[in-house]
Amino acid sequence: MALHIALFGYPRITQDGQVLEVERRRTAALLAFLVLTGQPQGRETLAALFWPDQDASTARAGLRRELSRLAALTGRERLQANRLQAAFVLQPGDRVDVLEFREAAARAAAHPHSGGALCPDCLKAAGQAVELYTAGFLTGFGLPDSPGFDEWQFFEAESLRERLAGALQRLADHYEGAQAYDAALPYARRLLALDPLHEPAQRRLMRLYALDGQQAAALRQYQEAVRLLEAELGAEPEAETQALHQAIRSR
Repeated sequence: MALHIALFGYPRITQDGQVLEVERRRTAALLAFLVLTGQPQGRETLAALFWPDQDASTARAGLRRELSRLAALTGRERLQANRLQAAFVLQPGDRVDVLEFREAAARAAAHPHSGGALCPDCLKAAGQAVELYTAGFLTGFGLPDSPGFDEWQFFEAESLRERLAGALQRLADHYEGAQAYDAALPYARRLLALDPLHEPAQRRLMRLYALDGQQAAALRQYQEAVRLLEAELGAEPEAETQALHQAIRSR
C-alpha cells in the first residue's frame, strides 16, 4: 500500500489515508534522512550521526533497533539493509512532499525565459512547488542529542527555502510582467515573509500595491519596512526605497 511521507512541517506518514503513528523521534529522523539522501548510507555513518555520544557497539545496536522499527512501520520491502549499508526504497505510488517540491522547483528553474514571462509548463511547475511548500522543513522537529542531524536538517531547510524563493520570484515576475498585479501580490507577500528585512522584496510589494491601485496599502507597507529596519537593524530604508515611497505618495 502506498505511503505519503510529509516532511514540510512536523513529519507525518499516512498510508491510504490512515495516519501511521511514529512513536520515536529518532525513527522519524532516520526515515527523513534516508528518504532525502536517496542512496544507501553506511551503517557506521548512520550510527555515528544518530548516536554520537555512544560507543560504537551501543550505537550499532541502536541503529539495528531503529531500522527494525522503521521496517515494521513502513513495510520491509522499502528498507534494504545488509551488514554494511541501509537504504530506504520508495515503492510505486509512494509520495514524498519534499521530493515532489524539489522536482517541481527544478522544472520551473531549468527552462530559460526572457522578460520574466513563464511558459505554461514552467508556470504550472512553479505553482505546484509553492503549493507543496506548506511549512518549513521539519518545523518543530529535531534531535537535541544529535548535532550532526540538526546540522543536516538546518542546511536542508535553507536549501529548500532558497528553491521556494526562486519559484516565488518567478511567479511574481511573470504576473507583474503580465500586469496581473492582483495575481502577483500573494507571491510577493510570501517572498517577503521569507526575509522581511530584504528591501528589494519590500519595494516589490510596495510597487505591486501601488500598481494595483492600493495606494494606502503601499504606504502602510513602507511604514512597516521603516519599523522593521529600525527595530532590527537600527537603520533607515535605502534611498531607492525612500524614493519609491515618495513616488507612491505623489501617485
